[in-house]
Amino acid sequence: MANLSATMKNFCTLEQLAEGRTALHRLHPLAKLAITLAYAAAVISFPIHSLSALAPMAAYPLLGMALSETPWQPLLRRLALTVPFVAMTGLSNLLLDRQVWFYLGALPVTGGLLSCLSVFIKAFLTVSAVLLLIATTPLADLTSQLLRLRVPRVLCLQLMLTYRYISVLLTEAEQMYTAYQLRSGGGRGIRMRDMGPFLGQLLLRSYDRADRVYCAMKCRGYDGTYRAGTLPRLTVRDAAAAASLCGAILLLRLVNLSLLLGRLF
Repeated sequence: MANLSATMKNFCTLEQLAEGRTALHRLHPLAKLAITLAYAAAVISFPIHSLSALAPMAAYPLLGMALSETPWQPLLRRLALTVPFVAMTGLSNLLLDRQVWFYLGALPVTGGLLSCLSVFIKAFLTVSAVLLLIATTPLADLTSQLLRLRVPRVLCLQLMLTYRYISVLLTEAEQMYTAYQLRSGGGRGIRMRDMGPFLGQLLLRSYDRADRVYCAMKCRGYDGTYRAGTLPRLTVRDAAAAASLCGAILLLRLVNLSLLLGRLF
């Protein structure tokens, strides 16, 4: 709770990054969405023990960050949030698969260790691709494109409202934490005995704030229908770029580039 200001700043960073003017930012949202889905599907489809074949797949997020001038620090901070969830899945493989595949010196490498590393790498690559999509595409454009793809309107509405309300929730929490600090005599953090009332008050204040936001939306003509914004037409250049990148991703999936380079050198 002591870093709410930094959390708020980091949350707004992706929205600011999405307003860039690089070639990747200007690419049509449909093209970027197709590339991201193709990349995620290719990464997930790799056999669970094929670590060497996964290595070249890191080229897409790395090159994408370089071309879009996206700093790596905000993305790494968000990737760190996924570590506990991935760990619960990956670390269990260490106990379930104890068959030794090979030895590194005197250290046995089991199938569970390989599959655990594979889960971590796949999660890192797929989440990086999704974060790169969000960092280069405004959410309004992304939801508008999802509507064009016949994604249920209510899901797009929930996605937009949830994303927008997170900043409101963080603002409420920051105000409450500032008030708590002014009344706590300079203590650091929130005492455990006060955590329950603090979270309860945050829930009540958030509910009240959400009601005021909804009333403001109704006063401005909101009738429960999510209306998508206008998007530019998909150009031949955008389609060619998407087809080229999807083809390159498919090639990396079908050809073990690491193995070929190892045979050459």
